[in-house]
Amino acid sequence: MLSTQEATNRTSAKTETHQASQFVLEHLHETFRQVKSIDQTSSVFNNDEGRLFVVFSDGMRNYSLTNSQILFDSIPITPKTVSVTKFFLEPIYDKKDVSIIAVKITIRLVSTEEKNVSEDINFLGVIR
Repeated sequence: MLSTQEATNRTSAKTETHQASQFVLEHLHETFRQVKSIDQTSSVFNNDEGRLFVVFSDGMRNYSLTNSQILFDSIPITPKTVSVTKFFLEPIYDKKDVSIIAVKITIRLVSTEEKNVSEDINFLGVIR
């Protein structure tokens, strides 16, 4: 049986991991609402440590996995209480296999305090 302290710690870890997941999802949603294209040359696809270079009307920005944190233009968007163990990017091309029209993003977040607490994000970012 769990002690009150153990239950509190586990609940706190679940909450922090879930909040991080929701923030990352919202960040990705806002990015793909504004993105014009994906820089295919600079991006790293089909790798658990992917890099995504997105092109906006005012320039290019990037998502990367560094030291178990997701960075957006070198700024962490995940807290230190959560470790990102997977940032997998899969491009989806148009019918001619020339332009990327969407990116399937799979992210795994693991609590740094309770290793058995994790959350997966599956997101489809469509370029409109």
